[in-house]
Amino acid sequence: MDCRIFFYDAANKIQAADGFVAADDAEALEIGASLFHAAHDVVTRYEIWSGTRYLTKLAPIYRDGVPSLSALTEARQIRAVQTEERLASTFACIRRSQILLAEIDALLDLRRAAKVRRFMQQDGATRPEVAEGVALSQ
Repeated sequence: MDCRIFFYDAANKIQAADGFVAADDAEALEIGASLFHAAHDVVTRYEIWSGTRYLTKLAPIYRDGVPSLSALTEARQIRAVQTEERLASTFACIRRSQILLAEIDALLDLRRAAKVRRFMQQDGATRPEVAEGVALSQ
């Protein structure tokens, strides 16, 4: 389903917006909450819409905190990172978010580590430094 995310400043003005695709309402809300949590140093609130439906009012209460980008499923991570990249390439306020940059860096580090592990398991590599060089250069 097609969704839109809007980020607002303290004066309640839209500072950034983007469209993204989610499998369902739950995914849209989780991606939105994770992106907002990661960018809350530069924006004060967010909204998720699907067509004329306002989804944010349906947002669950995260008792253990909003899931970080690295805690999302792989498919949701990909959608969140693609949305973040579009937002960052268009809106300066998103590029200034140090928390978001740190979360994206951590997520990319985890994905690189997983790629190395898969390579080592598939090829039976015994030297991690060799496997890492091969896996990351492909």
